[in-house]
Amino acid sequence: MRRRDRQGTVALDDIAEPVAPMGATDRELEARAEGVLELVMALPLEYREAIYLHYYEEYSIKQIAAIVHASESAVATRLSRGRSKLRPTLEGARHEFDL
Repeated sequence: MRRRDRQGTVALDDIAEPVAPMGATDRELEARAEGVLELVMALPLEYREAIYLHYYEEYSIKQIAAIVHASESAVATRLSRGRSKLRPTLEGARHEFDL
């Protein structure tokens, strides 16, 4: 079952599962993480910054809203839309990055 965040949307780490297959080496895990980051960085700016700040820098939606000068609901929407745009790309990349 996929976990949902406070806004009821699927968490980014659940979109990319399985991230760490049994027996994966540190280098393989690092390569997968780099691949996912490349996909995140390919998103349009408004989605990329929301996802990066939330998942990589671990800022709350409220903190991100203050940083990007947007409402909390706008940030939540950007996160949701960014995850929606990222999901098919990650699913397609599972084979490329062996995710």
